[in-house]
Amino acid sequence: MAAGTITLANISNSLKITYAKGMEKIAYKNHPLLGMIPKESEFEGKSYNQSIRNAAMQGRSATFTTAQAQVGTNEYNEFTITARKNYSIFRIEGQVIAMAKGAGAYVEQLSDAIDGAIQVITDDMSTNLYRGASGTRGRVAAFPAATTLQLATIEDVINFELGMEVGSSATDGTGAADVGTATITAIDRVNGILTTDGGGWVAQIPAILVNNFLFTSGDYNLKMQGLDSWVPTDRTGLAVAFNGVTRSVDPDRLAGMFFDGAGGPIETTLNNAVGLAFRMGCRTIDTCMMNPVDMGDLVNAISNRIREPRPTTRKAETVGKASIGYEGFAVTTPSGTIEVFSDPFCPKGTFRLLTLDTWKLKTAGKAPDFLMADDQKILRVAADDAYEGRVGYYGNVVCKNPGANMVVLR
Repeated sequence: MAAGTITLANISNSLKITYAKGMEKIAYKNHPLLGMIPKESEFEGKSYNQSIRNAAMQGRSATFTTAQAQVGTNEYNEFTITARKNYSIFRIEGQVIAMAKGAGAYVEQLSDAIDGAIQVITDDMSTNLYRGASGTRGRVAAFPAATTLQLATIEDVINFELGMEVGSSATDGTGAADVGTATITAIDRVNGILTTDGGGWVAQIPAILVNNFLFTSGDYNLKMQGLDSWVPTDRTGLAVAFNGVTRSVDPDRLAGMFFDGAGGPIETTLNNAVGLAFRMGCRTIDTCMMNPVDMGDLVNAISNRIREPRPTTRKAETVGKASIGYEGFAVTTPSGTIEVFSDPFCPKGTFRLLTLDTWKLKTAGKAPDFLMADDQKILRVAADDAYEGRVGYYGNVVCKNPGANMVVLR
């Protein structure tokens, strides 16, 4: 074989060197929560059991015999967490391989395809981290025309892309998905409007209505259990078992804390929420994640009171050695100083007050990474003149102490 011949083997080896060093940097850049959440790359067996002590034994009294009579055991609940799957497929045509001049040109073409696959799955992971297992990305506000759909929250437009195949459901994961899907053919990102073809939204998804939930095709009720699964904004379903635990018996400890700011000043809402957490016995909150629009309002509110935001930087928690930092600012609250960060994937109007070390992204291997149990990054497509590879992960979000976290509605 000639010295300069392009083969799948030498290209795969080149990519292995490139992405072993850069996968996390590509994935976590501009994805603050995904970068900062602690990672654990060993998910073994069918499930992972996370035990939580939500109450201590109550054998206490000023009277010895009463204390002895009341002695018991700590109250434990065990969440059984299963791994969820997620895939992003990249493909390159045989003609591109044939026309690329030299191994370097081929690697460049293939690297661009892989970078796209990494971006798709990391954007999805970032969206999923803030939301629940249902896969919801946004809701319908109106249909300005047969082919256009107005999102209820304009900022949710970041969760949609051209070519994305979208499904609908009347409920956020508690019922069946509607029949049919529609492909996004145009996006108005300023106004949060999605356009489809094929006769329009209702023609392709007959049951879709205003207030319905939207998700990517194939995702419904199969996603990771993100923050909104563990510490839900909707508190009406806590009597339904979550990972084997009925959380309604002690919702603030087992499903996290909840605060509704009811439209008050943003800085007041933040202070009151942290104050409530402190009153309920939690003084460990160290991080606040919010949408950039909310972050801008908070910065303006602080600046208008002749207070300058104090900059802070948090490094990404990586499995490898990638060094990435996220800039935010520190805020003094009734429970001490917390660091506030802006994340475009955080739903507008919802703050997440986190004790960050109570969370972990637990996966079987790095996430995301090449899925190649056979050590082959590039595979020949059997029924096409093309080659493909697979990026993805198997895992889920785990919280070892939901009661040390709070969801805040603005």
